[in-house]
Amino acid sequence: MTMNSDHHLQLWDQVLLRVLDIRLRRVEAGEFLLPYVLPTSSFIFCAHGSGELWLDEEIWLADSFYLLHSGKGRKLKVNTEKGMELYFIFYKAVLPQNSLREFHILMQTDSPFDQMWGISPAEPLELLSLAQQMLEGWHTNKSPIGKL
Repeated sequence: MTMNSDHHLQLWDQVLLRVLDIRLRRVEAGEFLLPYVLPTSSFIFCAHGSGELWLDEEIWLADSFYLLHSGKGRKLKVNTEKGMELYFIFYKAVLPQNSLREFHILMQTDSPFDQMWGISPAEPLELLSLAQQMLEGWHTNKSPIGKL
């Protein structure tokens, strides 16, 4: 693991994450989802299907159970021949004021919350179950305490 990765993992451990929205989007076979500007840092989980996920001009080939991360402001386009089911988890990362100065500098210069990366999770069915529970809880609980 590189020094950069070590610092990024430390930042993930230090921040407070606030979920802003959770959405499910089904993209039908042959549909090309026009560019959508991601409003905040996002996890995009391909639960079913396969296709191309374009972030700006970078192409990610996604099959079922693929997790993609993106920072705020990137343009997402989706191209699929078989159809896809995508969970979007929009979040904001905030570093507490009492965190080390080094972490505040890293957040401004090399924030992992602005970066793109993708993985095939080790426990995809657990991740799918968690995404489904989060989506259901997000939309059935209208009160702030319910979403918490």
